This record gives sequence, structure tokens and C-alpha cells, in this order.
Amino acid sequence: MGKSLYRKRKAPLSGNTRSGRRRSKRTGLFAFMFLSIVLLTLSRINHDVVEEFRGGIAKLATPAFEVISKPILQLRRGLRNGRTLLTNVNELDRLKLENQKLQQWKWRAKQLEIRLNSYAKIIQAVERPPLGFVTGRVVSEGRGPFIRSVLLNAGRNDGVRNGYPVVSAEGLVGRVVNSGLTASHVLLLTDLNSRIPVEIGSNRTRAILRGDNGPAPRLTYISKGAKIIDGEDVFTSGQGGLLPRGLRIGKVNIGHKFYRVALFSDPGRLEYLSVLFFNTPGIDIADPTGASSRPRRLEQPVASGRKTPNPADSLTHAKRSSHTSSPASTGVR
Repeated sequence: MGKSLYRKRKAPLSGNTRSGRRRSKRTGLFAFMFLSIVLLTLSRINHDVVEEFRGGIAKLATPAFEVISKPILQLRRGLRNGRTLLTNVNELDRLKLENQKLQQWKWRAKQLEIRLNSYAKIIQAVERPPLGFVTGRVVSEGRGPFIRSVLLNAGRNDGVRNGYPVVSAEGLVGRVVNSGLTASHVLLLTDLNSRIPVEIGSNRTRAILRGDNGPAPRLTYISKGAKIIDGEDVFTSGQGGLLPRGLRIGKVNIGHKFYRVALFSDPGRLEYLSVLFFNTPGIDIADPTGASSRPRRLEQPVASGRKTPNPADSLTHAKRSSHTSSPASTGVR
């Protein structure tokens, strides 16, 4: 009996059963395709049903995605923090080594400063007085014989004189060539009429920085055999006494034909400039009329070359001269 039941279970399916299952599969496939086409059509026309369906799915899926993404975000954050930590460790080691070197240089600088002060006391050297300055704003570009120049809203009332150097935050810009009561004309280093004595590099090779109305002035009158390296610093030499020594100008840019200097300060983007009060005999020669002028903003009176006459003093002087005059002196012709 058991064998007969087992044989009935293992009996092959009939043709009607197979065809029914195939039809059900085809019907389900066609239904799925039809539903997909309907959904695509509704999504193309932006039907409200599709929008609500999408919103419901997004509302249900968002918490699940948040839960799943938290471990991934934590892993990414951990990897990022690990990389940053390794970078910071390497940077900390570098800074420690640099700090040790700076401490050594600091100790050497203190020793050299003590030695320099002792030498200055022995030779009774006169220290250079600190430079005063006044800061003004660039009003406009200059016009006239100087093509590369600017107009500064600081003049003789502020203590500005002809020949004073003008600097920006980056370095030397030019010098004052014409100062009025409230404004000054600043000749830039790039102007054709500009000539500045400079020194180049650690060897202090002397040259003349000459402008040619271009963005990078030229180095001329360089001594024969001088070795100039590209990128060396260029600063004022102080020769002639019109400019202080050591003002930053730019770096050497060796071109195809001339030695040029890439300026630290951009002449086309000047806004605030400072005029240095560098009073030397050379400045007195360049601007003799402004030797007695003092800035009013510092509450110092401006010296006047003409004294206002007092009527009482003139009358007293006339009486004294009439009493002291002798006949002999009055009779001489």
C-alpha cells in the first residue's frame, strides 16, 4: 500500500497542469509589464498618485537608510581622523625639531646682541634715531611728466617733504617728488625717471635700479664679475643719503636680455602708503624750503619765515634810533 502511494506522488505531471502554470507565469509577467508601463506614464505626466507613492516610499526608506549609513559615516570619519592624526604627528615632530634649532639661534642672537652692545659702548657709536611716518590713502594716479606715479592725501601739513621714501606693507614703492599742503606726488619705482641705488643678495652687490615704465624695473651699472643669482633679494643701499638702507624692494628676475626685479608691491594695487620721515642732509638739499616744516597733526607749530611786525616795537625802535643818531652819522652822504 505504501509503495503505491509513493508511486502516485512521484508520478509525472499532466499536460494540463504544466500549461496552467505557464499561463499563470505569462499572466503575471504581462501584468507586471503593464503596471510598469502605467507607472512610467504617470511619472512622465507627474500624476499626484505617483508623487504620493514616491513620498511614502521615501518616508519609509529614510529611517532605514539613516540607520544603515551611520556605521559607514562613522567609519569614514574615523579614517579621516586617523589620516589627520598621522599628519599632525609628522607636523609636530617637524615643529619640535625646528623649535630646537630656533632656540639655538635665539641663544646665539642674544650673545651677539650683548657683544654688539659692548662694542657700541667701546666705540661710542651713535645710534640711528627711529623713523617717524605718516600713512595716507592713494587718491588717484598721477598725471604729467611722471607716468608711473600716484597722488597721496598727505602733504606738508602732515610733515611730508620732497625726497621722503614711500613704502607699503610689502616694501618700497617710490619717493615723494612734489609735496603740497594736503597732498603729495609719489614717483613709483617703475617710472622712467626713477633711479634708486640698491644692493643685491648676501654679497651686497651694488647696482642702480632704473624704471622703464614696465612692471619690473631694470638693474644697471652692475660691477664687472658680479655673480647675481635668480631670486636674490634686492634692497636699498642708502648711498647718497636720500633713502635709508635695508628697505625691501623685490627679487632678482633674470630675463633673456636684462637683469630685472620682481617688486614685492604691486604698483597697480596700491591703496594705503606710508611716508617715512628720513631727515638727512641730502633731503635738506633736495627740499630746502621744507626744512622748517613740522606736522600739524602732531601738535607741532609750523615755523614761519616771516615775522609779523608789532606797532609798539616799531615805535620804540624809532625813538631809540632818533636818540642815538649822531650829527656826523646823519650828515654823511
